Amino acid sequence: VRRPDPKRPGARSYTKLQWAQLMLDQSVGALARRGLRLPKPLTVADSWFSDSKLMAHVRDQHQGVLLVQGKSHYVFTLPDGQRIKGRDLIHGDDWPWRQSLDAPGCRYARLRAHSVTYGDVILVAVDKPGEDRFYLMTLDTSVAATRLLRLWSRRTLIEHIFRTLKSLLATDACKIRNEDAYYGHLVLRLMASFVLHYTSR
Repeated sequence: VRRPDPKRPGARSYTKLQWAQLMLDQSVGALARRGLRLPKPLTVADSWFSDSKLMAHVRDQHQGVLLVQGKSHYVFTLPDGQRIKGRDLIHGDDWPWRQSLDAPGCRYARLRAHSVTYGDVILVAVDKPGEDRFYLMTLDTSVAATRLLRLWSRRTLIEHIFRTLKSLLATDACKIRNEDAYYGHLVLRLMASFVLHYTSR
């Protein structure tokens, strides 16, 4: 996601990680200014956003949780001193598995661990029938694994809407260099997409 000349003409655009942090900060701030007090944000993202600074920012600035899909090469140390990699969570079976009450046949394991990069983390290995096993990661939190799993399950709908929006917003086709006009282009297309989704349902 980019906008033209975010800082000054010729300057580099924001990275995706910078945009993610900026959009979250501005959204929470705008809602608070309008008197809407939301719960602490629970945010999901794919492994591309598993950045220690971004995750710490969500925790420290908003007292929230950023839940990401872990990568197979990440290294963790369990409380008993055992060192494991993400692939061990994906392929191993020696974990405290529990059956999910919300999804029949799905089992999960919640583990505390330490990472040199991230510090203390919570790992949730997920084994669903008919799908490849994966694991989720967040900075140390008291949020229950079942709540994290319910949160993650909504990501499919979010991805579906975003795939549709990528074509509807047509940001690449927008040649406007004025920032207000650029946002006007996006707002009009977002309104059209909401009408489309509403009528299709």
